[in-house]
Amino acid sequence: MLRHLIGLLAGLAVAPLLWIGVAWPAGEVQGALADGGNGIGAPAVTTALGVLMAVGLLCGFFAGARISPLTAFVPGALLLTLCLWPVVDRGSLDAVLPSGIDPGSVFHPVGPALPVALPIGTLLLVSSVIPSRWSRTPRAYAPPLTEAAAHPSPLPGDAPLPGAAPRSGSHRGDLDPERTTTPFQRDPAGGWEPVPPAPESDTREFHRRGRR
Repeated sequence: MLRHLIGLLAGLAVAPLLWIGVAWPAGEVQGALADGGNGIGAPAVTTALGVLMAVGLLCGFFAGARISPLTAFVPGALLLTLCLWPVVDRGSLDAVLPSGIDPGSVFHPVGPALPVALPIGTLLLVSSVIPSRWSRTPRAYAPPLTEAAAHPSPLPGDAPLPGAAPRSGSHRGDLDPERTTTPFQRDPAGGWEPVPPAPESDTREFHRRGRR
């Protein structure tokens, strides 16, 4: 709750700064383009382009950072309202705006800031309504355990030693001969047990016959 309160206050403080950071550079660039592009390399225009890039970086941080979504929602909603208000009702907007803001000023809602502030406000507003941003930590997806994963078949080496208490979940009858290269044979109880190795004498006799 505290992070959303901080995000709300931060959004209210950032909204006018974003509008000023968009309005003045957009007016400078528009004036340079209206002059035939001759003043596009002037220091004021270069500074204006740098400010626009800084505004883009700031909005990208607000749109993707794991902070309160209100930090992006509040300035995005205010920018969209300021841009769309003259389209809906221009008369009510002029009645509300202070008399010091001339309709031809760069800070007026129908000034050069309109085509830049409109996509920025849309980006911030859309990024703030993503449901995952309203949770404090992202939920990690954990696939459900299958029956084989929950009760794995014991390996031949897991068989209890003679005289030791059997471990839970392991039994000779649970051994699967298809999952190991060790030869198995049926035991009288109906399960599987490893095939005992051949006597050493038989092995030697086999090697002797193979050499002939």
